[in-house]
Order: sequence, then structure tokens, then C-alpha cells
Amino acid sequence: MLMNVIDYIKTHFTMYNRIILMQFFLLFTFSVLFSQSRNGEELNIKKSEFKTEQEEGFKEAWKNLRLANDYFEAGVGTYGLARDHYLFAHQYNSENTVLNYRIGICYLYTDDKYQSLKYLRKAYDKNPDIHPYMHFHLGRAYHLVLDFDRALDHYRSHREYLVNAGKVQEVNEIDKKILECQNGKTITENVGLRFRRADF
Repeated sequence: MLMNVIDYIKTHFTMYNRIILMQFFLLFTFSVLFSQSRNGEELNIKKSEFKTEQEEGFKEAWKNLRLANDYFEAGVGTYGLARDHYLFAHQYNSENTVLNYRIGICYLYTDDKYQSLKYLRKAYDKNPDIHPYMHFHLGRAYHLVLDFDRALDHYRSHREYLVNAGKVQEVNEIDKKILECQNGKTITENVGLRFRRADF
């Protein structure tokens, strides 16, 4: 199958178009893999850690949790579906740190950034080291709700992690986010805009 695709590209695309197509393919592949490693697909919720003393509702919650994990691992495009199933499981065990983290990620990359903060903060308060990109996600959520001071705090913490990990390319990306927050803060102060501050 792959050989057929390669042969088709060789016969139907000019050298320039092949280079552009290959760059697009590599960029797409890298961005999918990169976003998945950032969002916590490698975090697992163990059955023994999820189950509480309450027996009633466990089977249905666990079923929804496993289904949610499948949607979550499929990528950002299915985070809305994952969130719905995670929220069902959350009714059974609202204290599971990984579950709160994943719900927060789902909200962050879908529609409600304030809700994202609620769940990410709960996960962070229980275990600040749950994921190496936790500060990035909290920074992003605060950034998107225009709470620039808190966003800057978390972006700077994440930047420190990136520097220590030797992730130079990502340091440049986080520097851009920091600059965006500094500019956003300046603009809102100069214009006199007031936004609802996140309570998380």
C-alpha cells in the first residue's frame, strides 16, 4: 500500500510539489505526536486507583472511563466525546487526579476554558508533578481567559522545565507565549479593559 502511494507521488508530482508534500506530512506527523505527548496520553488510570469503597455505579463508570480513554488517545478532534464520558466517570470518583487532569485537557482544547481551569487546578493541587506539561496547560488556560499574571507564572515555570530538559525548540515557543501575555497585559491595562478573573 505504502509503495503504491510513493509510486503515485513520484509519477504525479513535480520535485517541488513532492518536497512541499513531504514537509506537510512530516509537520503533520510531528504535530500530532507532539501534541499527544504534551496532553498526557501516557498517563493511565488504574482500576484499583479509580475504584472507591462505593460499589454501586463502578462498572458503568469504569466502562465510560475506558471509552473516554479511547477517544482521548485518538486526539484533539475527539476530546469533546472523551470529555462527556470522563464527566460520567467523574460522578463516581471526582477525586482521581488523572481523571481531573484529562477532563481539564479536554475542556482546554474544546470550548470552556474556565471549566478547564477548575479541573486542571484540582489535579495540580493534588499532584503538581502529575505531568511535565502541567504548567504549560495551566498557563495556556489562564492565557485564554486573559488572566495574564497567572499565565505568566505558569509559562515561566514551564520554561524552566524546558531549559533543564534541553528542549530548545520548545523554549522558543514558550517565549512567544510569554511575550503574548506581556503584550496582552499591556494592551488591557492601556485600554482599561477589565475581564472576569478566573477564580481558580
